[in-house]
Amino acid sequence: MNDSVTPVPVVETAIEISAPASDVWRALTEPDRTALWMGGTCLESAWEPGSAITYTGVLHEKMNRDRGTVLAVDRERLLTYSYWTEVSELPDLPEHRTVITLCLERIGGGTRLSVRHEGFHDEVAYKHGRFFWGVALAVMKRLLEGERGEGEATLL
Repeated sequence: MNDSVTPVPVVETAIEISAPASDVWRALTEPDRTALWMGGTCLESAWEPGSAITYTGVLHEKMNRDRGTVLAVDRERLLTYSYWTEVSELPDLPEHRTVITLCLERIGGGTRLSVRHEGFHDEVAYKHGRFFWGVALAVMKRLLEGERGEGEATLL
């Protein structure tokens, strides 16, 4: 008999950004700024524990409206929330939500942003989360540090 349990995959990544924590926080929580690094997705919330989060955007030429709930907030230090996506095609139930924790740490003249995304229901969702955070953090860093690609604004 094999009692081993397959570990549930977790995305853990971090990036150092040459910008103050206040700017990184604004990039994470202000709709006009989140849209720049989330591919145009509009993210809205009161950012208080228990408050709803809505994500409205287009993915694969289809309008999506994803949801979440703020679980913990320590302004410019910590943000934890649950996340459910329509793309999963699962009902929006607690067991179908993942949990995202964002930690901001002041380092030198900048900020270290750490992400932990857990509770994926399958390998496909995990791989999408891993891909998303890799790209999103790189774009956020570039925008916060004032660099931009063709047609991009900056977050400054």
